[in-house]
Amino acid sequence: MGFEFTNEDLRFNQQGVISPRQKEWMQKNVTTAGNFSKVTLWIVLAFFPILLCFIVSLLFSNESMRGVVMSASPAAWVVMCLAPLFIIGSVGVGMYISRRRAENFLESRLLVATGKAKLHTTHNARWGTGYYMMLDDTKIGIVWKDKFEEDERYKVYYCKSPEGYDFLMSFEKLS
Repeated sequence: MGFEFTNEDLRFNQQGVISPRQKEWMQKNVTTAGNFSKVTLWIVLAFFPILLCFIVSLLFSNESMRGVVMSASPAAWVVMCLAPLFIIGSVGVGMYISRRRAENFLESRLLVATGKAKLHTTHNARWGTGYYMMLDDTKIGIVWKDKFEEDERYKVYYCKSPEGYDFLMSFEKLS
């Protein structure tokens, strides 16, 4: 996901500050991440009772199954009762982690890297094709590979999330 910056954004970044427009973009990304987590929770909560009813109906569908269920050990009953709590708890922990990561992204500092660009392409079977640029000794993830030229000098303004993801905020070509 790329951020199309303006000259005003670049001017703010040259002063070492994230522009109001960039802050708004960052906030929008955090809100989207939070909304995705909430939707996931509602999907789990909506389908969980349906799944539970289906499993219970299968367990009590005939006389032999009813006998097996009723003769189950107390430990099996504890596991069956705790399983829903574990599933809902897992979703809750996922939401908490997602929210913390999003909040950390909002607290990112603006970083600056200057140097001669070396463009690289990576491929991951799970995530697909990705791009990054080496500016001297600094590696920066990019989405705008076509906006950079190999061996040209750039000054790049970016934020790095605590998880290590780079978010290119603006850049300028140096002569």
